Amino acid sequence: MNNQFMITKNIIETSLKQSHDITPTEKFILVTLSSYLGKNDNDTYTCYPSQARIARCVGCTRSTVNRTLQKFEDLKFIRSRWRVNAEGGNTSKLYTWIGIPDSQDTNESNEQINIEDNTTTPCTENNEGYLGTRREMILESPPINQPDWIDELEHEIENDSPF
Repeated sequence: MNNQFMITKNIIETSLKQSHDITPTEKFILVTLSSYLGKNDNDTYTCYPSQARIARCVGCTRSTVNRTLQKFEDLKFIRSRWRVNAEGGNTSKLYTWIGIPDSQDTNESNEQINIEDNTTTPCTENNEGYLGTRREMILESPPINQPDWIDELEHEIENDSPF
């Protein structure tokens, strides 16, 4: 990835609900975290916003942010460590972006199923083994079987309409 904006774009376009069971709120927390990322001297992307700041931006509680960030660490999206001041006390957490790993639920051959035409198309990987494409799913609702009396009622309403 070239910059922080590409990381954010990848987060937005990846179907994290299907691949990693990420809720919309959790995804918004990840997008918010990524908006603070900057490249450091080691060519890695890091940031250190407070959990309270992320909670204010997302509109959720600090405990939700804390739980979600721990989930992202467990999923290996990010890594965190405490930053310390001169006296050795903790100041804030430094978050390091690792990436969006392939899900355990995805096909071993890196193929995805296209629901619309029931064909498979290969996913592309970047050099670190992380997905670089989004997954799409198109669902159609079944037709609704209406009773015959609804058609008659609609016809009567059209004929009795004052307009």
